[in-house]
Amino acid sequence: MLLNIGQSEVSLPTQINVSNEVLYLGIKALAALDRALQQSPSDVTVRAELYFSKGNQFREINQLDRAFQSYKLAVELKPDQSQAWMNMGGIQHIKGDYAAARMYYQRALMLSPGSKLLKENLAKLDRLERKVTGGS
Repeated sequence: MLLNIGQSEVSLPTQINVSNEVLYLGIKALAALDRALQQSPSDVTVRAELYFSKGNQFREINQLDRAFQSYKLAVELKPDQSQAWMNMGGIQHIKGDYAAARMYYQRALMLSPGSKLLKENLAKLDRLERKVTGGS
């Protein structure tokens, strides 16, 4: 069986192998991040970045609750980390908690007021909320 991915056709076994490789690399990355965190770096920015990276790895392997918790730890250490706020909003957006998503997106937008992506995400939320409430 061949699947058309973008401009190329990829067999299902190849796709599965690639997915398994991504999962394996993600798990290895998480282990490395945990080892780094166990060193208890004294620099708050370094610790925040490690938690942020851990959140990204969890997100890549679709462990959204764990990703959210890692991002939360990152912003507790470094509240001006707009990307972590945005990613927490994205996770809530995916889970359908639009009110929480909006809160996190708005916090990120306060830190990065020129972010086109954040403005687009908020516009998507507006459309979804109108659809859910039956508004136009």
